[in-house]
Amino acid sequence: MGNVVQPSSGEVPIVPDGLYLATITGVKPITLDTPDQFGKSEKLEISLEFDVGGEIVNLDPRVNRAWSEKATLFLIAVASGLDVNPSEAFDADDLIDREVNILTEQEEGKWPRVKAWSKVGKKAAAARASGRAASSATPAVINQDGSPNHTAFWSAISALGLNRKHVIDKVGGDIEAFTKMDGPELAFLLEELTLQVQTA
Repeated sequence: MGNVVQPSSGEVPIVPDGLYLATITGVKPITLDTPDQFGKSEKLEISLEFDVGGEIVNLDPRVNRAWSEKATLFLIAVASGLDVNPSEAFDADDLIDREVNILTEQEEGKWPRVKAWSKVGKKAAAARASGRAASSATPAVINQDGSPNHTAFWSAISALGLNRKHVIDKVGGDIEAFTKMDGPELAFLLEELTLQVQTA
């Protein structure tokens, strides 16, 4: 009787698009019944836990079991603060209990997906340790409707001692790419520039 498995609730959490501080709570290898659109069936399921308005949300994004500089798993390892080398073997269990910033995106009725991963800045980690919100500065650049607040963004950039050139360079020198960014993407860009300043 000890092996009774209850049906999964399957209830899709509502996660507003944005930047969240998440903890990696588990990593497990899985094999898909049907390969993905690229023919890959060997995946790693990465369990994340993060706070959305006082509610704890769990997501299990899947990534390819691939290890190279361009592999998502490598990017996650770097974002989690691990010192990794793409030409050396990597134990994915090292990710467990590490914190990362995730940028989420959700289509109506579908599970939220992680669009990008980034490091948690030192100031954000200190704020978290003292019980304050991790990215207290960044949501200010997202309006209530999810659109970007450029005024708040530029004042935050100016406070960091950065200028327009730093921002445009960060988006690959393409001003159009910058103007097309939505609120969460703008917040993510600010987080990355903040981190750049803290680690410079």
